[in-house]
Amino acid sequence: MARKRQPSTYASQWVQKAEEDYRAALRLMKFRNGPTYNLVCFCAQQCAEKYIKAFLTLAGKKFPPSHQIEHMLLPLCLEVDKSFEFVRELFRRLDSYSVTFRYPGEDAAREEATKAVGAMKRIREFLRPKLSAGMMDDR
Repeated sequence: MARKRQPSTYASQWVQKAEEDYRAALRLMKFRNGPTYNLVCFCAQQCAEKYIKAFLTLAGKKFPPSHQIEHMLLPLCLEVDKSFEFVRELFRRLDSYSVTFRYPGEDAAREEATKAVGAMKRIREFLRPKLSAGMMDDR
């Protein structure tokens, strides 16, 4: 019989994946031979998405397999914690980066990548205290 996964364990795995994207975005911004701004924006979006999924996992909220943070995942967060309204604009900024620069047609500029990294950092700062408190409560 399969054991049920503890929410804190699964949330912790989401956080680990988010931190990989966080570190990747920061490193990619520093490349001397031309940073890959498209990838920076993608990693920033992925970091935010995975932090939200960690929060939802910890809160016991089921979520669809989606990259649409603002329209699919954020409403679920707001059901649990209304303070997510204060960071809605940050999620909106990152939302399109899961697709926009991944395909031919548009490329991110340094300014856009810098804003994406800034939004990613603020979202991370917003969510980490909520997650650490929740993970402690689950033990």
